[in-house]
Formats: sequence, C-alpha cells, structure tokens
Amino acid sequence: MVKLKIKECSFSYGSHPVLEKVTLEIKEGEMVSIIGPNGSGKSTLLRCICRVLQPGGGVIYLNGKDAARLNSRALARLLGYVPQSGAEVFPLTVFEAVLLGRKPYLNQC
Repeated sequence: MVKLKIKECSFSYGSHPVLEKVTLEIKEGEMVSIIGPNGSGKSTLLRCICRVLQPGGGVIYLNGKDAARLNSRALARLLGYVPQSGAEVFPLTVFEAVLLGRKPYLNQC
C-alpha cells in the first residue's frame, strides 16, 4: 500500500489558482474519497500527484519519498493514472488497459 503526504500543494492554470496550499496525509491502508463540485480542483490534484501536472508549490511524498525525484518507472510502480477520457487516443480493451499496469515490472530489452 502506498502512503501519500501532500504539503502545501498549489497549482494555477495561468493566472487562475485552482489549488492553494493543499495539505493531506493518507496513511497506509486508509481509503479516501476526494469529493467536491465541478471545477473545485479534484482532477487537478490527482494530476499533480501523478506528475501529469507540476505543482507550482509544495511537495508530494509517496512512501516518504519526494514524488518529483522519483524516476518514471519507480513512480509507475507506486501508482497509476487513467484519465477520464482517452479512448480515442488509446483504443484498448479493459483487459489491455489493466495489463498496462504490469509494464513497470517487466525487464526492458
């Protein structure tokens, strides 16, 4: 299980701030839901955690390590990200999409 700690994470789209000093700690084994109205920053926060977006401030820790310093393979072994839309870009079956989660564990040729 992955432990997640977010310290004062901030993110803006241009001059429009979306996340302002968000702090959160999720301990191993805890289940958490992120809820809120449309446009409140839920997806932006998840994209920052997965490094799809780079926060403008703050630090995100995965298992006690700064996520920004993890290489992409180490990050992929800890978490995965499936965007809400993307079927047009990656026409995969559900089974094929699930198998992609095994890629970080395969030996590179």
